[in-house]
Amino acid sequence: MGVVTFFISTVVYFVTMHSHMGILYYPWQYFTSIAPPYWETFADTVSGNFHVSWIMCCTVVVWLLETIWERFPFCMIKNTALRRLSAFFGIIAIALAMHFFFYFVQELTYGEAIRGTRRDAAPDWRWLHVGEMAIFLLVPALFLKFYAGNWPTKFSLPVNVLARTGITIVSGIVLYYVYYRFGHLVLGTQKGFSHPQQFPMIPTIWLINIWLVHHWFMDNWPGWKMVPKTAEEMAADEKAHEAQVADIKWSPTLGFGIGAGAVLGLALYFITIKLLPVFYNIISIIPQ
Repeated sequence: MGVVTFFISTVVYFVTMHSHMGILYYPWQYFTSIAPPYWETFADTVSGNFHVSWIMCCTVVVWLLETIWERFPFCMIKNTALRRLSAFFGIIAIALAMHFFFYFVQELTYGEAIRGTRRDAAPDWRWLHVGEMAIFLLVPALFLKFYAGNWPTKFSLPVNVLARTGITIVSGIVLYYVYYRFGHLVLGTQKGFSHPQQFPMIPTIWLINIWLVHHWFMDNWPGWKMVPKTAEEMAADEKAHEAQVADIKWSPTLGFGIGAGAVLGLALYFITIKLLPVFYNIISIIPQ
């Protein structure tokens, strides 16, 4: 499995990032890479940040699926091979939707990107910022899982997942505001969104790494008592989750919920893109 993973990773590197390395030299390395990169025409940049951003979105979606979503809805698929394939391509689809939506959000707030410029007007910075925006969602999601018991848990699995997602989105927006409003005072970073020394993925991923160590290897001690679960308790948790998944059966109520959710999601999308420029003009995150 390690050899297969290494092979796939190597292929992914050459497809996504090798051409970026080829343009870092002058003249461009036409004989060792695709120069200009093949994504230039639709990403409006030769920078590999285009791939960095959607890969970061994929990483975030994987964590969301494993934590606050409890692998829903793919856990409902009984066939193992079909479930794994659906989850793999489903993660990529969700990540790409997040990827392009976050870029569109920046178009709505900052205006149209201008190729050849720098900082927040440049397409390459905006693609990188897509990944940074995604990481702001991962922090509250992991906090819910590690330190809040994946709250809420008292409803059905779809309702729990929807509630946690809503909490994560709102918390991510708040964290985004707090970071850019006060980060330069606490972390010693430069004030502003797009300063060359401003990389919010660094402190957020450092924080996540600390949480991973604290949760996986320290069982949240000393905030929680270090009492690892027994094999019987873990088996009971697994059975409880399986029973929760088994309770989700097709019914008119479920069909109505899916239809209403689709309509509500579409309405929220259009409301969001309509109000984003308004909020951007009203709210000043970074004081002048």
